Amino acid sequence: MALNAGVKHFPEEQGFLFHRDGEGITACRHAFETLGKDNTLKLIQECIPASANYPILHHVIKNNPEYLNDFAVRYPAATFLLDESQRSLHQVALISGMNFNTDSMFLLQMTGEKVEEKDPVTDLYPFMLAACAEKRYVSTIYYLLRRNPVLVEGGSRWLGKSKQSKTAGKKRKRSKL
Repeated sequence: MALNAGVKHFPEEQGFLFHRDGEGITACRHAFETLGKDNTLKLIQECIPASANYPILHHVIKNNPEYLNDFAVRYPAATFLLDESQRSLHQVALISGMNFNTDSMFLLQMTGEKVEEKDPVTDLYPFMLAACAEKRYVSTIYYLLRRNPVLVEGGSRWLGKSKQSKTAGKKRKRSKL
């Protein structure tokens, strides 16, 4: 009943489903532990239908990533939604500390466009988002760089050209020995 009222009056907050208590535990986790996975997800789906166009997966990935697969099965269309900051699910996942070693399939499904797309909030490329996450994983950053090596190659070419352009046109003095 509380979730239903919360969703009705505070839809942008997902009905406070992902708010944390004094111990840092979300209401969602409390519900999973108290009611069980199936009952909790059934109740959530009654309050937040799959057709509601809520970016619920974005909130799950930020707050309870361990439940991502459970929610993704029930809210597949939310994969393509943008959150309130206009971020895609992959961008939210990277800034939240997605780990290539444990979440490889999620990252492997990133299209070439997603690997090259800058974040609308920070204007950073995906590998930079992963590097700025609170939990940084070198395997994730490395994977994303390997998918878009032009960013690194372009930087080294730029550094090489700037060094050459500074020395170009200058004559070297000969020593008289």
